[in-house]
Amino acid sequence: MLYESEGLPDEEFVGAMRYVRREGKASVLEQRLVERATGRAVARAWVVQLLVQDGKVVEWPEAYFARVAAIEGREIPIGPRRPPEAWGPSDSERAE
Repeated sequence: MLYESEGLPDEEFVGAMRYVRREGKASVLEQRLVERATGRAVARAWVVQLLVQDGKVVEWPEAYFARVAAIEGREIPIGPRRPPEAWGPSDSERAE
């Protein structure tokens, strides 16, 4: 979540989302919140969306993303799943 400015109680806000890309079985969305009258950016978030059936992550039906492409006017790029990245303290840091 990225807070770009502060929203005030008397302001009105509009939110939107768009698909950014697909990686393996995941789809990545960008969500935006802006102030209605000026379009001033308030917040932005990137969200990973998974489709789960019977307790397992499954592939998205192609018909779903065909419809999304028709609405957004562009194909959603598909890339391979990225390898996991290490995060948090290293093994040596945890040992200290």
